[in-house]
Amino acid sequence: MPMTSTEMIKLLKKNGFVQIAGGKGSHKKFYNQSTGKSTIVPDHK
Repeated sequence: MPMTSTEMIKLLKKNGFVQIAGGKGSHKKFYNQSTGKSTIVPDHK
């Protein structure tokens, strides 16, 4: 079974990602300052 957006967001936060401005609509953007990486998670409800 695929991972839900809630599970993915919890995993990202556990690994140092924080939510930042920039996600559009039902998408959320996360950034990890120590790695310099960012990612977008679709969060359709």
